[in-house]
Amino acid sequence: MVGKRATSKLRRTRSLRARSSALERVQARSRRLAAVYSALATVHKVASEARSSAELYSGACNTLVKDDVYHTAWWGRIARDGSLQIAVVAGHTPVPPPTSLVPRGQDDPWLQAIGAGIPVIIRDDASAEQVRADAVVHGFGLSSAIMVPVSVDATRRGVLCVGSVASEAFDADEAELLLELGRSLTTHAERIAAERAFAAQRELLRAVFDCASYGMYYVNAEGTLLVCNEAFLRLTGGPQEAVVGKSFQSNTAPEHVEVERDIVRRVMADGLASEYDKDLVRTDGFRIPVRLSVAPVRDRSGRPVGTVTVVRDIVAEREAAKALRESEERYRAAFRNNPDAIFVVDGQGSIVDANPAALALTQLDRDALVTRHITDLAPEADRREHGEAFRDLVKDGCVYRPHLRFMTAGGDAVQIELHGTTLGPTLWQVLARDIGARLEAENKLIALKDMLEEKVAARTSELLNANEALARAAKMKDQFLANMSHELRTPLNSVLGLAEALLDGVYGDLDEQQKQILMTMRDSGRHLLDLINDILDLSKIDAGRLELDLRSISVSEVCQVSLRMIRPLALAKRIGTWMRTDPRLSVVVADERRLKQMLVNLLSNAVKFTPAGGQAGIEVWSHGEWVYFSVTDTGIGISPPDLRRIFEPFTQIDSSLSRQHDGTGLGLALVRRLAELHGGRVDVDSEPGRGSRFTIVLPLVDPPERDSLPPEETG
Repeated sequence: MVGKRATSKLRRTRSLRARSSALERVQARSRRLAAVYSALATVHKVASEARSSAELYSGACNTLVKDDVYHTAWWGRIARDGSLQIAVVAGHTPVPPPTSLVPRGQDDPWLQAIGAGIPVIIRDDASAEQVRADAVVHGFGLSSAIMVPVSVDATRRGVLCVGSVASEAFDADEAELLLELGRSLTTHAERIAAERAFAAQRELLRAVFDCASYGMYYVNAEGTLLVCNEAFLRLTGGPQEAVVGKSFQSNTAPEHVEVERDIVRRVMADGLASEYDKDLVRTDGFRIPVRLSVAPVRDRSGRPVGTVTVVRDIVAEREAAKALRESEERYRAAFRNNPDAIFVVDGQGSIVDANPAALALTQLDRDALVTRHITDLAPEADRREHGEAFRDLVKDGCVYRPHLRFMTAGGDAVQIELHGTTLGPTLWQVLARDIGARLEAENKLIALKDMLEEKVAARTSELLNANEALARAAKMKDQFLANMSHELRTPLNSVLGLAEALLDGVYGDLDEQQKQILMTMRDSGRHLLDLINDILDLSKIDAGRLELDLRSISVSEVCQVSLRMIRPLALAKRIGTWMRTDPRLSVVVADERRLKQMLVNLLSNAVKFTPAGGQAGIEVWSHGEWVYFSVTDTGIGISPPDLRRIFEPFTQIDSSLSRQHDGTGLGLALVRRLAELHGGRVDVDSEPGRGSRFTIVLPLVDPPERDSLPPEETG
């Protein structure tokens, strides 16, 4: 009895344990199912707020492992290299958690689940009918796991892995619920991906809309402008409030309203884009010509619900078109009215157009000329040369031939000058200028040139003969002047000597009348002697026989000597004399006798033409490479017309018979010639009634080796 009671008690205990274990399994199963339902609810809740697929899968995985209902849950997606990249992990995981799984073969559970599109269950039980346990089960410390296929979008796939420490987990109901969870995750993930793609596309369109350089706006079916970009506002010149919410024709010029309305209606009705021009009236009243491209906007059913319009400012385009038309008109006018023949030829050399001058040159009408080859206009013997010219034109873009020939319809040869230029990729312009008249004129000019050369040669021969005669006459003149000066000076010196002797009382005393007569004779003789000397000096200079004795001379001494020589005349007229020299300029190189001659001549004129009580003097200075001897007076001055002729020989300002001042008119001419012989010049500055200033300008040169000036004077 005791044994039977013990056996019965053991059986009841085992039964209670079995029922308790079964109850625990049922309760665990219920918690797992509840967790899956909770995950589904979480997915639906999170889906409306999730900004990415990772947030969606993270919410589901965290819900599944809450309160350790499932040991672990993770989500992975296939990468480009074929591995499974684990993106979300929740629950109990190894440290560190795995980041990817590399496929070992087609029997990998996650590859089977993705390939077949059904859940794959893994158990740590070699005898089970399910897939043999693999690295996922071992790596996460699981007794069982399920791989549920999911996707991120239409192209990227992955798996949701849920693991449990219970080997009996994932029966048919759990698998079905987890599959439904995977489908829900896939649906929401694809929706999120689609929304993100749509948002990116919308932002792209918004960026294009805002950054477009052309104006853009959207109009609904009722004709209300709902949105526009900044470029359109710049065109209208007003704020956004002035156009948004208003009729799209609020800135259309009145004369274009009806036409624009009909075009937009037709676009909405036919669903076809259109383009038209109008004048846009800005808020400041200024009109802008614009070109509009209108296209319909459709809803999901394909029904037009509005239009989008691109507005382009065509002011510059119209001006360019106008300029192009004007240019074409100018070219066409120049083409028609050009007096030279112009042919337009294509790449094969065929004539495609010709101006009236070309028709006149060839004596052909336009129909007969067009389509002919350009070389057909040349004589048979010249066609090869014409062909080479055309090939050079096509190759280089330009060609020039100074002498070619064209044949007229009447058979006459016309001499032409040919210019070829490019008009475009396949068109060239050939200009043929008739040079027959020019060649005839050139031949006449050549003949005239030959005739003129003959006349020039004959005239040159005559001039050479005349020059030889003049040279002989000049030589004879020089000889005559030399002889005459000798013949005149010898008796004149005797007369002057006798007059001086008589005045000195050598031959007895003289009364006043006799002295006056002798003084007149002496003065007249001296005047005549000066005239003879001046004429002789000018003749020597002209003949090139007057040589200068250049040496160092004292500036102050030559000035003082010159002043002493004219001082008696100055005292007689009560004219004051003065001298001013630069102390730094003590010596110059010149012919002392000729420099004195120039200074005395200028000083004599200064005293002669200065009224009583006036002033006359010399000033000397140097500047740069020149030395200046300036003779200044306060005399009557010289008028501008007379300044141009005072240096001509035998010229006097007062040439009347009643002139007040005597003279031969050779003094200034001789001064100028002597200054030029020194390598210098004579400058004059004068004003009538204010006086005159004559300046001898001589070059500063180094003293010659032969120098007669004593050292103490040069220092």
